[in-house]
Amino acid sequence: FTTGMEIHSISEVPGNSGLGSSGAFVVCLLTLLNSMSKREQTRIEVAEAASVIEMVELKKSCGKQDHYAAALGGIVTMEIDPSGRITVEDLNLDRETNRRLQQSLLIYHTGEYREADGLLSRQTKMLREGNPQARDRMREIKEIGYRAKAMLLAGDLDGFGRSLDEHWQLKRAIHGEMSNPRLDEIYQAAMAAGCLGGKIIGAGGGGFFLFYVPPERQLAFGAQMKAMKLEKMYWTFNFAGCEVVFAN
Repeated sequence: FTTGMEIHSISEVPGNSGLGSSGAFVVCLLTLLNSMSKREQTRIEVAEAASVIEMVELKKSCGKQDHYAAALGGIVTMEIDPSGRITVEDLNLDRETNRRLQQSLLIYHTGEYREADGLLSRQTKMLREGNPQARDRMREIKEIGYRAKAMLLAGDLDGFGRSLDEHWQLKRAIHGEMSNPRLDEIYQAAMAAGCLGGKIIGAGGGGFFLFYVPPERQLAFGAQMKAMKLEKMYWTFNFAGCEVVFAN
């Protein structure tokens, strides 16, 4: 670019909340710059370039999944090999399964913020140093991922919801900063109010809780969350991924 430019970023969610906002920002920025300079890149190329910028050049502790999810959209699984190469598979769930899943997944802000970089750095250090308990739990979380995929493809959404609880119990046991007394209180109240499972989205320690609640239990569940002064986030699945809305 030979001239200056002014770029505005508008977000509906706060930073440091575990929703992958930094990854989404870099993906969108690259897509914008490609559009302005008439440079063509596939979405995979944009996602990979965004991950290099954030993880290598800026030395941030995060994962490639944020950049790929933002670039591609949809409900996908990602296989990441030891070299960092990603294989993406679109689950192609049928319309009714998508509708039921959307209806049953509720997101609430915990009211707490945290810096994910430090927490993820400490978690990575534990794994690289060969902490056996941390490694075992991460392997179990991986296996839960495979089972969760099978449940979604089979339409067993309640089973998928319960797998979130398994995931969260393992994750919070990896490092003491994953949860705290307030987050534990919220989760226990959620389970008592009809939630089948849930987890903190992202690194843990604050941000947003994702809960799986069958529709028939959501009235009582919502009342409980409101009593705890938690703010519900309204959202929908995005199947388009990052896209240019208007260009001249």
